Amino acid sequence: MSSLIRVEWTLVSKTRLTVARPCGRCGHLRQFASTNKFRLNANGSRLDAWLIYACQSCGHRWNREVMKRTPVSAVLPDLLSALQANDQGLAQTLAADPACRPSSPHEPSDFELQRRVVPSKGKVAGRAAVLCIRNPGRVPVRLDRVLSTGLRLPRRDIKRLVTQGVLMVTGGSRNAFRKALPPHLELMINTGERGLIDALFAGCSKSSG
Repeated sequence: MSSLIRVEWTLVSKTRLTVARPCGRCGHLRQFASTNKFRLNANGSRLDAWLIYACQSCGHRWNREVMKRTPVSAVLPDLLSALQANDQGLAQTLAADPACRPSSPHEPSDFELQRRVVPSKGKVAGRAAVLCIRNPGRVPVRLDRVLSTGLRLPRRDIKRLVTQGVLMVTGGSRNAFRKALPPHLELMINTGERGLIDALFAGCSKSSG
């Protein structure tokens, strides 16, 4: 029995999502991008929150409503802390949420991977690893492309590893590799190939928890 290897990749978009809307300063339809900052206003025991956007042509600000007259007692402490701290992950998630977009944005496809090794107490027979892929900003990209980028392998090799059962989506099917990556997904990697394990660890930082 050997220790279970657990690696986490988080996708970070290189292109900001934008929203097309009339600009009060330019007087024309412009692209607005999130500044990853929030504006909060407390009125008694109720809270208003907005995600701040900026015109990409002139910088004019527009506040997109996140919550309106919400009882402070009903706001989860972690959410309130994230709003107060201008949490970038929360801002990106809200900007990418299709239900919250005032109009269709220009979808980004360029991304980078933040990698870390997560301690695990699990034990498995043979050599295995769990790869957790997080996509909080909902970057529109297929799973096979993410794996091709992260493992530095051409897509044909990713397809071969899937066919051989080396790469398996936890609780999913092989079709998942050809579909857009969801906000969270886990894969089991069963392999004795040293090169694949090395690629999995490449660029990883260590996590204490």
